[in-house]
Amino acid sequence: GNTLASFAGTVTVALGTNLAGGTLSGTTTAAAVAGVATFADLSIDRAGGGYTLLVTGAGLSTSTAAFTVTPGAAVRLAFATQPAGATAGAALTPPLQVAAQDAFGNTATGFAGNVTLAIGANPGGATLSGPSTIAAVSGVATFATLSLNRSGSGYTLAASSTNLTGATSAAFDVAPGAAARLSVAIQPSASAASGGALAQQPVVQVQDANGNAVAQPGLVVGATIASGPNGASLTGAAATTDGSG
Repeated sequence: GNTLASFAGTVTVALGTNLAGGTLSGTTTAAAVAGVATFADLSIDRAGGGYTLLVTGAGLSTSTAAFTVTPGAAVRLAFATQPAGATAGAALTPPLQVAAQDAFGNTATGFAGNVTLAIGANPGGATLSGPSTIAAVSGVATFATLSLNRSGSGYTLAASSTNLTGATSAAFDVAPGAAARLSVAIQPSASAASGGALAQQPVVQVQDANGNAVAQPGLVVGATIASGPNGASLTGAAATTDGSG
């Protein structure tokens, strides 16, 4: 166990146990001086525990004791859970998670700042409801009750936090909710003469609770006179929806 001061050969280090899949960077080979090789710039990019280094030289080898690599300071945000397909008015599922990361993509577990979500691409002109600013816990902010009220394809969400580079989610779609009401999309106009067909026939839309069109193939919609001169009558056949809502 004595240091051999006469040894001036080279010593090389490499990752031994590597449970986190890290990469060793820096100068991994050094010449011994008075029997001691010094490594000054080694680093590992992935946070994790149980790392060891394998040391070889002069036909001999040994391993270091196990050690832990902790995350660096938070520099950016990333969506740890992406939004999936959603229903208008319902909470986005699964709950969205935004992580603060260091420069190497490790979750910065020491970060406890606020993270804010807002609509990025907004094809349906939706409004985002629910708490949109959440404090991170161990570097992760979880949004469990966010919802969008308008259906559409290609929505994105944008995450931001003070002094961190923001992130944009993958695109996702919002489908209409369940049919809840009828709405007159195109109002009727008067007929040219008594008993004649209305110049503009009414167009009725099936909608969810947020006013999104709901596809209802084959739904039969009837109409009656709600108010008007005594003795008036309405004629014509009940209409069947075309399935587009």
